[in-house]
Amino acid sequence: MQAVRAISLRHNASDELSSLFENFRLMCNDAIRIALRYEVEHGRERVRSRFGLIELAYPRLKEYRLHTHYILSACEVAYSVYRNKERRSVPYFRKAFLKLDSQSCVLNHLVLRIPTRPRHFIYLVLQASDHHLSLMDDPALKRGSITLTERTLSIALSR
Repeated sequence: MQAVRAISLRHNASDELSSLFENFRLMCNDAIRIALRYEVEHGRERVRSRFGLIELAYPRLKEYRLHTHYILSACEVAYSVYRNKERRSVPYFRKAFLKLDSQSCVLNHLVLRIPTRPRHFIYLVLQASDHHLSLMDDPALKRGSITLTERTLSIALSR
């Protein structure tokens, strides 16, 4: 059994990060629409996996001109919402956020480097307590995905 824990840190978002949040939200909504359109065009047959959604949505999401990791993350988030069989309405993301996998960003102590385009990065300075620092510096804990909102950053840690 793998123990998973998340820590939440505060940060100050820049204007450039706000536009990245909005583009990611739009990418997720586009991926959902593509999955729903596929369902209509193929006689209620659903997209079977996250990778199937990536294959369908990649050409459209590439038009956002962001790093490829964002396309993969947007499809992962969109598929998790789309696959809910009990939904009563069309899923739609209203709040802007950003989900990054552990390979697409670099967290060096309290500075997070986020890629936007090739060789172009946004740097975030995080605010953390001693307890947060001890968890982040623990070599026994493995860093997982990172979720950013306008004010907070959540890092998944596993043992």
